[in-house]
Amino acid sequence: MIRLIHTLPFIFFITLLRLIPIPAQSVLDIPLPERVSLALSNPHYLVTPGDRYQILYSIQGSLHSLDCVVGSDYKVSLGMFGSLEVKNTDLSNFRSRTEEMFRSVDPNTRPIIELKSPGLFLVHLEGEVLEEGPVIAWGLTRLSDIVRNRITSFASQRDIEVIDTEGNARKCDLFLAKRAGRTDQDPYIKAGDRIRVHRVGKEVTLSGEVRRPGIYQLLPSDRLAQLIELYGDGLTPLADRTQILIERPVSPASPLGEARYIAVTELDRWPDIELSHLDRVTIPSMLEKRAVVFFEGAVSVQGGAAIPPTEYEVTNQLRYSFTPGTRLSTAIRALKEHFTQVSDLSKAYIRRSTKEGELRIPVNIEDLLLMREGVVDVELLNGDFVIIPFRQYFVTVSGAVQNPGRYPYVPDRTWRYYVNLAGGIDKSRNSREALEITSKDERKKEKDEFIEPEDKIYVETNDFVYNLSRTLNIIGNIASVVTMVLGVIVIFGF
Repeated sequence: MIRLIHTLPFIFFITLLRLIPIPAQSVLDIPLPERVSLALSNPHYLVTPGDRYQILYSIQGSLHSLDCVVGSDYKVSLGMFGSLEVKNTDLSNFRSRTEEMFRSVDPNTRPIIELKSPGLFLVHLEGEVLEEGPVIAWGLTRLSDIVRNRITSFASQRDIEVIDTEGNARKCDLFLAKRAGRTDQDPYIKAGDRIRVHRVGKEVTLSGEVRRPGIYQLLPSDRLAQLIELYGDGLTPLADRTQILIERPVSPASPLGEARYIAVTELDRWPDIELSHLDRVTIPSMLEKRAVVFFEGAVSVQGGAAIPPTEYEVTNQLRYSFTPGTRLSTAIRALKEHFTQVSDLSKAYIRRSTKEGELRIPVNIEDLLLMREGVVDVELLNGDFVIIPFRQYFVTVSGAVQNPGRYPYVPDRTWRYYVNLAGGIDKSRNSREALEITSKDERKKEKDEFIEPEDKIYVETNDFVYNLSRTLNIIGNIASVVTMVLGVIVIFGF
């Protein structure tokens, strides 16, 4: 009967907990055996309302068991041995005091105190939270566990109050707890505590060349120096100190905000600049000042095996940053995956602007990629354009053929192959196989040379009878027109 009476408060409490919405990842997700192990292994675990203990003891040679539960008033009833006040008492101290009470009644009781289940209790969460109300906790729940995933995007992590049952309030700073390991700023929560989350006062975004970029909530006294050195953990070696950008989207000077550039000339001295809520501070990189060369023409913006066929004949532009002294060979090896099957690498050239005008420097990128001996490697200059011409794999046949047009290129073929693809020579318009072959660069080619991509084959119209008949037709048409004009003049008397 005594055991049942001590168990009733615990049963009532568990029933009450079931009526309260329990969010995901709550304390109840931790299995009971693990909670017991954590409590026993943690010297900071305090005896908590709802804790259930089992005490085994001996009286006159008989073994007895006593179940006891810590009440909401932090009192533990030990039956005939009396009761204990256990507020702010850790497990070790609780065992010592309990053993002392048992021995004071009978020195031979030899009590064994065992924690059967840690207590669960409620704390009240309010302020800038997603849902105000009770939250389930236990003896090893810290403040950060309570507010995690329960606060709004406007909540402050620097200004959180924990108010105990006696009305005493303490302010906590979870940023210091996380950054500096200040466990005093992330305390264990006790039964009946009220947690009040205040709204953020000053939140600033820090990005760029700092060791710890991020969004930080500043204290009212924090300025630019604290933001970069304390919160951002200092600049990286690549930081450009001459163009620090402060953007202020909410400004009394302009409804659209304002931007300000700061130059820090002394390494250990920061200007005394106050920051405002929602400011964005960007530390640019020195790499952004590096020289740039542009690859233009038959290049792909995607590169690799993912080049779509539709991109083969599209002019694109790629930007390549480099340090002074870099040669063309280094750049093309970095971008080789961006060359396509229509890139005419052997006919590339550099377009360079000089004081005397535009300069064109022929470069054989194909030889550079294959590392052939004697190839000229050019040092790049800022603003150079490397032009990659298109190499189209077709041959154009026109003139006195049956079907003029473009035909796919096949290596080691003469003009006859492509003329035959075009239906052959129209012998009514051409005699003696008179034709003209020109290369891509408008060079005249001999008839016995192999045809190359983009060559043009023009079959001449040189047959005497065909040309004579065309000439007579033209003369006849002109005579008809003259006769008609003369007739009009005669009729109307002009």
